[in-house]
Amino acid sequence: MKIEKISPDFHAGFGKEAGCASTCHGAHQETGVEDQALQRFNNAYLLWKAVTIRYEQEMQRMLMGDKEAYTRIVPLVQDMTLAHHEFLKTSQPLFHDRP
Repeated sequence: MKIEKISPDFHAGFGKEAGCASTCHGAHQETGVEDQALQRFNNAYLLWKAVTIRYEQEMQRMLMGDKEAYTRIVPLVQDMTLAHHEFLKTSQPLFHDRP
């Protein structure tokens, strides 16, 4: 089993979130290029997930009457959109060559 750790220092250029997680791979061994593609995909997913969680927290605050939540949520929506786009873009090489 191969275990790959995503660097806790990863920062996307458009967001404030950082991703850190471990992924396990079975018997299938990827090449170096596939490993890099998988790491970019994992990092993009973790960033999208982190921004989405922050968005949901701000949405709850807004629903509970926090007047400042709206001003905090607007940039999160923009970050979430960019993070989702990056997540989708990084998934393409992983699924493009698969049967």
